[in-house]
Amino acid sequence: MALTLLVATQQTARNLTGQALEQLAQDRPQAARRLLTQAVALHRTPLNVRLLDWVTAMCPLAQTDAVVKGARAADAG
Repeated sequence: MALTLLVATQQTARNLTGQALEQLAQDRPQAARRLLTQAVALHRTPLNVRLLDWVTAMCPLAQTDAVVKGARAADAG
């Protein structure tokens, strides 16, 4: 049962990352940032962390987000 929960969590993170890419395609970077922040919180992957960094760089207001700062700090460490 624990493995099922883990797989479901990873799938949810993948779905959120996909939704974020859709938001980026619609020129909605703030919505994409929120989705990517959730995806990273559920399951940190190199792809969703890099996308989050990129979206954050595109949206200066996102740089004040504590979750984004935590994601970057975890990558550096």
